[in-house]
Amino acid sequence: MSSCGCARRGASGGLRVFSLATHATRGLTKTGGTLLPAAPGTEPQWLTALAEGTAEGDATQALRADGALILVGERAAQVPGALTAAVAAATATGATLVWIPRRAGERGAVEAGALPGLLPGGRPATDPRAREETAAAWGVAELPRSPGRDTGQILGAVATGELGALVVGGVEVADLPDPARAREALDAAGFLVSLEQRPSEVTDRADVVLPVSAVVEKPGTFLNWEGRARPFEAALKPDQMVGRHVMPDARVLHMLADAMGGRPLDLPDVRAVRAEMDRLGRWAGPYAADPAEPPRRVPAPGAGEAVLAGHRLLLDQGRLQDGDEALAATRHVAVARLSPATAAETGVRRRGVAGGARPRGDRPAAAADHPHAGPGGLAPAELRRRRRRLRHRVPARGVGAHRPGTDDVPEVLS
Repeated sequence: MSSCGCARRGASGGLRVFSLATHATRGLTKTGGTLLPAAPGTEPQWLTALAEGTAEGDATQALRADGALILVGERAAQVPGALTAAVAAATATGATLVWIPRRAGERGAVEAGALPGLLPGGRPATDPRAREETAAAWGVAELPRSPGRDTGQILGAVATGELGALVVGGVEVADLPDPARAREALDAAGFLVSLEQRPSEVTDRADVVLPVSAVVEKPGTFLNWEGRARPFEAALKPDQMVGRHVMPDARVLHMLADAMGGRPLDLPDVRAVRAEMDRLGRWAGPYAADPAEPPRRVPAPGAGEAVLAGHRLLLDQGRLQDGDEALAATRHVAVARLSPATAAETGVRRRGVAGGARPRGDRPAAAADHPHAGPGGLAPAELRRRRRRLRHRVPARGVGAHRPGTDDVPEVLS
């Protein structure tokens, strides 16, 4: 799982792929791609070198060719300064920057204005005209000038008592950046409402639980990573369902707003939601400013420690697998991948138990040395929650490319 990747079509029509990551994945090997080995946290240095043209190998020139793409995903957002460096690299090279989210609904949430600094249609909350357009569509005099709160800020405000009530829809606490802090905030909430499909850590704490429809029971729209709308109708009709009283979450929120008084949402069904989004349309003005987060100093591991980069397994311990033991049984074993040199230094044996949270089932989490990995290591998020302390040394070397399949793994600047 790479933090960033770049691709372009060669003169012969073949796709050239470069992956900025700790090790070569199966996908990179299958595509004949090139690994740009980066110790965890050094991704901004790599991207800066690519932007300045000082990185070794063919990636520097490939990024400057017609049709080049820079692909970033969830892990890039978790590395301080990586997204800022990715934007700078795209600007310097002329490559197109592409974000591919992990969750199916993330692109749609951005378009709906779920981020604290956005309004629907990608409108920046700080732009006066964007606020005027949205206020007119919503039938209110004006909107607040300041951005809203992100998830961490909402939970922080609940924990301190600044917010007395909380509505949570379909959130798995273990999937949040700081699950322990989230649990403390949920426990501190004066009144907690949960919109859910199955019991969870949130429903255990909720004052009111409102069951909502699953995706197959309601119509809606997904946006793919390109922003293309993919509307769908309910796969299961009311006469095919056992619980016909269960309503879509949009309808539940509409009724909650009516019960609270004040101006109603006037969004009783998906047709009304789509109509409002169509009236607003996409924002035609200037977008929000580019990220400007500087990279942080890479942690210097001490004796018995290692820096691990994390990624999500395609099937992890997600609650949507509840009741489908056959699907859950196909999960891959969670492993911490180390280069042979790092594994030898730390005394971790191949396929030896490395510690960490075990996936549901009887298979243990394990450590595996990886012949095409740089220093440091990569571990699934569920394994990183509890990890054995390993040692990680990185000599001061420059950045260079590595072709999967060779025995020597170049070490990178830390």
